[in-house]
Amino acid sequence: MSKQELYRQLILKHYKNPVNIGLEKNNPHSYLSQQKNFSCGDEITLQVTLEKNKIVNIRYELQGCSILVASASLMSIHLKNNTLEESIEKINHFLNLLENKPFDKKVLKEELHILENVIHFPGKFKCASMPWTLLLKMIQERQNTLLATK
Repeated sequence: MSKQELYRQLILKHYKNPVNIGLEKNNPHSYLSQQKNFSCGDEITLQVTLEKNKIVNIRYELQGCSILVASASLMSIHLKNNTLEESIEKINHFLNLLENKPFDKKVLKEELHILENVIHFPGKFKCASMPWTLLLKMIQERQNTLLATK
């Protein structure tokens, strides 16, 4: 099977059956943040639940294209139960993958490597990267808050 066909199947699988979709209500340990892509109308709300220095849950609500949905679904699977530092490392490698820059293939699960095909659709880069960049921003804000309280 070609890489293009694997890409198509992965996107459709997560678009039709997204994992971890829907926000938890009344979770005092979660953080919310939103982002919108004004060029295409995609929008996402991320909810991240932390325990100490670890992401224990990632949930989301969104409106957007199949690539945004699949990317958020995959992110919620692959970054759950990672420390903040591990998550930052994986996010940076994933963004490098999308930008056709060098990345460590051992850091990212093989399933995520398939999203390299976004390179062939430059207009979809923002769709694929938006959940990951939003989570990176949330982690950095959380770390800055922790540093400020020390």
